Amino acid sequence: MYADTEVPGEVSVSLTPDSFDPLENQSRKKDQFYTSFGIFVLSVPLPLFFWGYTQDHLVGAQAAYDAGNIDETNRLVETGKGFYYAYVGTLALSASLFVNMIVHLIRYVGAADRKA
Repeated sequence: MYADTEVPGEVSVSLTPDSFDPLENQSRKKDQFYTSFGIFVLSVPLPLFFWGYTQDHLVGAQAAYDAGNIDETNRLVETGKGFYYAYVGTLALSASLFVNMIVHLIRYVGAADRKA
């Protein structure tokens, strides 16, 4: 809107409230929180499994080294490195999903704290 010389000194505009249903908002925030919580819970075992695989390969590499099998030692160490990097990646993923879950929890508590 552009004001020119014909516009009076005071302009009055009435705003109509948007249709906001607090119960619907609470329900939506609750669903978002539980979804983010479920995804986080599903991500937790991944770093644990990859850490276990890493340790298994390192123990196997030590056993192969003690037996004098250098080729097997190198193979197990290289495979263990892959599992270690997968562990670090899935740990970072789980940590970011945890932060996401906390953000959704705060939003849900904020929406549920208001009177409907």
